[in-house]
Amino acid sequence: MPLAIIDGRAWEAASWPGEQRVGLLAGLVPLMREFGVSPVAFARESGVATARLMDRDATIPFAAMGRLFAAAKALTGRDDIGLQLGQRTDTLAALGVLGSFMRHAPDLGTALDDLARHHRRYVNGSVIYLLRGREEALFGYAVHRQAVEAIPQIIDAAMGAGITLLRGLGGAVPAEVQIARPVPADPALYRRALGVPVRFNAPQSALVIPRHQLGRAIPGADPRMRRRLEAQVAAWWPVRRPNIVSDVARVLLPRIAWGDTTLDATAALLSLHPRTLERRLRGWGTSYRALLTLVQLEVAGQLLRGTRMSAAAIGEALGYADPSAFGYWFRRATGESPARWRERAGPFSPLAEMPAHPHRPIGQRAL
Repeated sequence: MPLAIIDGRAWEAASWPGEQRVGLLAGLVPLMREFGVSPVAFARESGVATARLMDRDATIPFAAMGRLFAAAKALTGRDDIGLQLGQRTDTLAALGVLGSFMRHAPDLGTALDDLARHHRRYVNGSVIYLLRGREEALFGYAVHRQAVEAIPQIIDAAMGAGITLLRGLGGAVPAEVQIARPVPADPALYRRALGVPVRFNAPQSALVIPRHQLGRAIPGADPRMRRRLEAQVAAWWPVRRPNIVSDVARVLLPRIAWGDTTLDATAALLSLHPRTLERRLRGWGTSYRALLTLVQLEVAGQLLRGTRMSAAAIGEALGYADPSAFGYWFRRATGESPARWRERAGPFSPLAEMPAHPHRPIGQRAL
């Protein structure tokens, strides 16, 4: 779908097919066996070789993760198959060297910051974030490759793995889990599995952690071991390194509905001067303002497709107090009203549909 206010050439940097380190997905094969599904049937249905899932440090296309969860759901008949995987996962072990580094952090907040900061090293296609408020923090997960199957199951797995991660880091308990998906057939199952209240149709998918819990010390943390692991983490790149456009999009995505999206704030998070950030974005044929609009559209599309939130509530989450102003902005950008776009429910994703040249600034000739 053409965007009336966006030049498609500007987004080639954010468009290449995503990648995903296998990590916790290695648990899908034994989980399928547990539910009576053979590895051969699972591989045939998903199109992903079972042997590929045996190596946690292997990488697969991000879209392949969606196919894995779609196949798992179809073969087991369980809409909650992502949750089943997440709650069975030893998340720190699944994270490899990064999990070991986090295990030796001085406190929970530092460990979660480690994951949010280094997530880009092993996934292109989603973002993990930690946003601190005055009394609570959001430890969340968002997909920005919307032309992917089974996103509700992917998000469920992330929420379940997040709960087991907190247990592995000393047992902090969230006040609530928020999930940007419709209410499932058995919402009580989610509450039992996660052990805390669950709110569906939320503007983001996140564990809501009381702010004071971020200061909890990690039992058994060894500062010397952490220093030794730091160099290993710094050299660890299972997937291709993201470029500046992708990095800005990752910073903005979770902050559209909850956070500061100003140029100055984003530049600070990337350890850049605002003018330097704008200059580097110009090198890719775009600007900060245009990229912000693109990410706002991405979030609006996710919430329209993936939740039952009203258009007015989605507009409010994006900062539009007046529903008509949100409707005008969305129609100007996409050519359709939010209601019509939701009714059509097409595979539109501005971050996923632009021409794919991931590492080449605009004007640089292809090799």
